[in-house]
Amino acid sequence: MKEHLVLSILWIVYFAIHSLLATNSVKEKLSFLKRYYRLFYNIVSVTGLFAILLYSAIVPADWIFPKTTFSKFIGLMLATYGVFIIRHAFKSYNMKDFLGLQQLEENYKTEKFKKDGVLAYVRHPLYLGTILIVAGFFVYSPNTANLITAVLSILYLFVGIWLEEKKLLAMYGDEYKKYQKNTPMLIPKKIKLF
Repeated sequence: MKEHLVLSILWIVYFAIHSLLATNSVKEKLSFLKRYYRLFYNIVSVTGLFAILLYSAIVPADWIFPKTTFSKFIGLMLATYGVFIIRHAFKSYNMKDFLGLQQLEENYKTEKFKKDGVLAYVRHPLYLGTILIVAGFFVYSPNTANLITAVLSILYLFVGIWLEEKKLLAMYGDEYKKYQKNTPMLIPKKIKLF
């Protein structure tokens, strides 16, 4: 269907813009934004995400497999656990820094490398939580639009991890390399109920 092609293109363009805005070369070209860059990046990201999700919601639903009580339950469990992981991951981050509000302060300094909390079990808990949410939403509502969203999002998250790891290695060097060696990317070696 035409709507599914448009949805796929929208996601690809969104992911390309999202990655491009995260590169140092674009940050340098937009250096006039200085302290506002992270806030600008988040506003662009959230606005684009909501626009695509809104478009996805109006795409006619053609079911890949029938929704059942069991599939709804599994979908809700996956998504709930994803939210749970993200919620706990944010305990390791400074929310003002993450949103781009801390950078607006005069004496802003980049946060030190962190590996506590959920970060002691996986390097990318926000990506893990997002994968679970996206997969859970598809299982809960198994239509083509949600499949496109899930597949492209999960593929992109692995690209995002690769790009982020390069940036973190450049920022933190051997400290991050050691962390990378000892801490799994997404699947924890030990599962601890938080």
